[in-house]
Amino acid sequence: METTLDSPRRRDFSLLRRRARQAYRVGRFEEALALYERAWEWAQRHGEPDDLDRALCGRASVAIELRRGDDLLGGLRTVLMRSANNENCFLAANNIGRAYELQRQHKKAAFYARIARDHARRVSSREWLASAHNLLGNACLAESRVEEAVVEYSAALELVPAAMTTWRALIEQNLGYARATQGDHMTGLRLLWQSLRALRAAGAWRYMTAVRVDLAFTYLEAERPQRALLHARRAVVEAPGHDDSDTLKNGLYLCGEAANRLGLAGEARACFERLQREFFHGNDRLPDFLLTVGVRKMLSLRA
Repeated sequence: METTLDSPRRRDFSLLRRRARQAYRVGRFEEALALYERAWEWAQRHGEPDDLDRALCGRASVAIELRRGDDLLGGLRTVLMRSANNENCFLAANNIGRAYELQRQHKKAAFYARIARDHARRVSSREWLASAHNLLGNACLAESRVEEAVVEYSAALELVPAAMTTWRALIEQNLGYARATQGDHMTGLRLLWQSLRALRAAGAWRYMTAVRVDLAFTYLEAERPQRALLHARRAVVEAPGHDDSDTLKNGLYLCGEAANRLGLAGEARACFERLQREFFHGNDRLPDFLLTVGVRKMLSLRA
């Protein structure tokens, strides 16, 4: 006799979530959200309370990346407060922390990252523990606690399974940028190039653009503006296709700075004028200010 756990319907739920995770990991967020929505519909019709919570957490993880997750945060907090399932509690806390990270509320992000870390330890998940350490590292880095961030990223990199190449590449990106901000440009570049190659091999095009911004930053720090300009130009071209405004903004800053250092005054001004036009409306003096003062010491890619 077929059990509930082995039934075709139960397998459909698991398959939808697995396919959604696969799409999410390479940055195909719209595809992932559609699959998680179908999993949510299954849970509403056939699922137990834990299934509903798991489906909610899945939907929220992608909606948060697409900046559509505000309406789901209340549900995530409810899961975290009432659920006895450590897996669902981890997912809820991790998602809330990520939402606060994107809102630049870094102390709250760190608070939920620590809760996620505790639940990941209870279920003995190396992957999830790596995620919590990475999230905590992001919060530390955003508040300029670089040494703490390096410790968290290093812990995450030790924990993440080798087979999870995309996830490992994203942690390498974060650690590479952190090392670059410490002045260790060689280590930073090595990690960032490892990240870029792994993401390219996985077809994770969306994530590659942000790595190019980090490479541009690091090459500027290493006094190699020509290399910086090549990566910043690519990021500026690619970011709009991924609807990634933060990467576009940082790319324009770095492209303008690299061009300015190379004496390409026209390209530098064009970058800063576009930056002003798309992100700082009404601040007509911004291009002249950036051309005169420079942007590198004013710019933090993770703040």
